Order: sequence, then structure tokens, then C-alpha cells
Amino acid sequence: MIISRQDSEKAVKRTLANFALEGLKPNPQFIALLDRYISGEISLESALEITRAQYQRALDPGQKMSE
Repeated sequence: MIISRQDSEKAVKRTLANFALEGLKPNPQFIALLDRYISGEISLESALEITRAQYQRALDPGQKMSE
């Protein structure tokens, strides 16, 4: 499914608004990843995969980095 830049921006704004409502502040790396998604550099699926991998590395610091 192809979505427009405007739709991507709206989705990201909603996501960040939800973070704020929950009292969460995304780190600069996550914001940069969202910018890559908005610009069309990466897909939503890729952004999710990268986020999951980063989260797993944070849980297991001994794991090798592939990104």
C-alpha cells in the first residue's frame, strides 16, 4: 500500500501525541527514524523492524549490532 507523505506525517504526529499523553519522550534516534519514514526513505515495516531490533539490543546489551 502506498501512502502519501501527508498521511505519513499525520500518522507520526498522532504517534507522538500518544507518546506525550502517556508521558513518554521519544529519543532523538527514534525521531530520526520517523523522519526517514516520513521522507519515504524507509517503509513502515522497516521502521518497525529497526525499532524492534534496537529494543532487543537494549534488553540484551551483549547482542551483536547489525544496524
